[in-house]
Amino acid sequence: MDHNDKINFKMRRRIAAGFLRLWTVFTDCFQQQNLSDFDRDMKLISSKRSRSAVVICGAILMLITAFLAVIGWQREYGQAYLAANSTTITQFDNYQQEWRVATELKAHCGSDDQCYAYLRSKGKRVISYEAMTAAWKHIDVGIPDSEPNYILVQTTIDKAAWKKFYDEDSKRLVVGMPTAWYDHALVYVNGKMMGYFLKNTRIGIPVILESEPSELLIEVMYKKSWHYSGLFEPHDEPLVITTPGEYRSWVRVLVMQSARQGNWISNLSYIVMAVFFLLLYLFVDGSPEVLGLALFVGLDGLARSINYGWLPLTYADEIVQCCESSSQVMRLFFLMQLGRIGSGRLTPWLWIAAIYTLLSTAGMWLNKFGIKIIEDKSYEINVWFSLIVAAIGLGIALYTGFKIRNKGLPWRTWALIVAAIACVLQAVAYVNVVFPELGNYKEFFQVRSIIVPLSNYLLASSAFVNISTLENRVRSLSSAKAKNEMIEKELELGRVVQNAYMKIPNLPPEIDMSCHFEAAFYVSGDAYFVHWDPETKRLAVILGDMTGHGVHAALKATTLQVIARTIFRDPMRRSDELGSRFLVYEQTLRSFLRESWGDGDLPTFLGVELDMTTGRVVSHRANFPFPMVVYQVGDGQWDIKVWSDMDQVLDFKSSGRQAFIVSATDGIVGSSKQFKRLAEKLKIQINLLSEVNAEVIKAELLRLNAEFTAVVDDDKTMIVFGLKAPDSAA
Repeated sequence: MDHNDKINFKMRRRIAAGFLRLWTVFTDCFQQQNLSDFDRDMKLISSKRSRSAVVICGAILMLITAFLAVIGWQREYGQAYLAANSTTITQFDNYQQEWRVATELKAHCGSDDQCYAYLRSKGKRVISYEAMTAAWKHIDVGIPDSEPNYILVQTTIDKAAWKKFYDEDSKRLVVGMPTAWYDHALVYVNGKMMGYFLKNTRIGIPVILESEPSELLIEVMYKKSWHYSGLFEPHDEPLVITTPGEYRSWVRVLVMQSARQGNWISNLSYIVMAVFFLLLYLFVDGSPEVLGLALFVGLDGLARSINYGWLPLTYADEIVQCCESSSQVMRLFFLMQLGRIGSGRLTPWLWIAAIYTLLSTAGMWLNKFGIKIIEDKSYEINVWFSLIVAAIGLGIALYTGFKIRNKGLPWRTWALIVAAIACVLQAVAYVNVVFPELGNYKEFFQVRSIIVPLSNYLLASSAFVNISTLENRVRSLSSAKAKNEMIEKELELGRVVQNAYMKIPNLPPEIDMSCHFEAAFYVSGDAYFVHWDPETKRLAVILGDMTGHGVHAALKATTLQVIARTIFRDPMRRSDELGSRFLVYEQTLRSFLRESWGDGDLPTFLGVELDMTTGRVVSHRANFPFPMVVYQVGDGQWDIKVWSDMDQVLDFKSSGRQAFIVSATDGIVGSSKQFKRLAEKLKIQINLLSEVNAEVIKAELLRLNAEFTAVVDDDKTMIVFGLKAPDSAA
């Protein structure tokens, strides 16, 4: 292989390796990961956002936000556009233009063609543009509210307005009409039909100039079936005539202007956000905050969507007003949840919303059904309530933000700041109710046209910022859950080990014993120790209660058992006097607690030792509740006494009758008052039974404890033991 061949071979290898690397990268892009890998999912959720992604997303958000602000000035931009293009677009003052109108009910004139012919021959009335923006039922008196009628509108455009286009060989023109509210419309130029337009469509009438007429007679026949609104929009775009190309440019300007008019962008964003927040609550985040957000935006979005008339509702306006009233209440619910104030229960707020809606819309509903008792003030009430909600929301946002300013919650603080700004804008939007003189300035309404959608947008944005902490919540909760599961496993193991220490040894048949051990949380500070020495025939029982609960107390309780095993299993101490080993046990335990723990805890236990040979029973108590003695009297009945004298020695054999000693921690016997009630009730219950033994006494005490004690988060330990009757032992 010569030198050139070697170079070519190396080049081919490098090219092949490069293609292989590209193929590997490409296949990795489409390789499906393990969908059940929870750790990987959590790693992705908590992954750091790249700088480029933040810049791109932030730029998009800023541009969209700027769009919401800019569309508020589209009216001024539209007027400036017409002024800048006065040579290519001729505009007319709607209020100076002559408008001739003829009307007739549809039922009286037949088809569209017949109605047009009839109305054209009918006498016309000259009506001002201002009049045509008022409710049509006030202009055409006598028309029923739901009866459709035809309205023929005529206006004339002089030759001077379009001659310059004709001279420039523009034989095709377009006449742009002001925005109108109608079902459908037919348009005519000099008596010739030129087009058909459907519901509320912007009308651009095509004009074909085959000759040079002295004037253009523009006629539009509208069919209108609702009469509570005017035919034309007040202060709307002017009547214009221009070329088709210029008209298309003008329409693009009008589209932007329409986005501002009637809060169209606000309506659209509300409806879309309502869907998003409702889905967010249903499938992602069920917190009361998201619920309030979903309800207040959802109800407002529903009201705005109903306004488009897509539902055949008889009382659409009234239903819209009810939805808006309920939305204001849910807005307050959301703001309170945003500030973590009050309960997250929805039911009380539903009642508040129902009562407020009923009161605010009462006049509207009564007037609807012809009951003129009170005036309809639903709009004014809602405006004032909106101002109140804005003031409350501002106070909540500022107060909560001040409270958490040093809590290390920057995103939540920013969410509250944005919510406060939104509340301020909401209040400013309706401040003309408080100061009516502001209504005399058109600049106020220009600013208001920006504030209304922007306020809603900011309030929703505050929720977005707050909900953005969902990632951290999911991560922290998932991590906490994993840690809790690990801790629970460890505690479960601790419970098993602790129970293993508390086993009852093999006892002779004469001894009847029953024990109960119940930890408040897995492991307990209570512990018992039972020791039986078959050589000396002595039974030793210790029941201890260390201060506190949980692992800390359980470790001390384990110490109690270890020390007890060491002392009572020491063969050198078998011959000690009955009960004397308890004193050694107390001293050893006290020394250990002082030296090892150093928390000032004292030994708390009760020790009882029984000599089966003599029947003698002695006790030793250290900071522990007194035991009960349950014994039979001469007539076979049962009696109970408190063994309060620890120097007293009991004799379980001389009487030949059954007797039991009951020792329990304060989780069972409770206070001295409850101790007395338990003893009285237990005496009554066991005297009703045909057979009494240690298990029966234990069961009755647990039942009475559940009846008397409301506290359930305490350790409960009890030992009941005694000598069986001779026939039972046999």
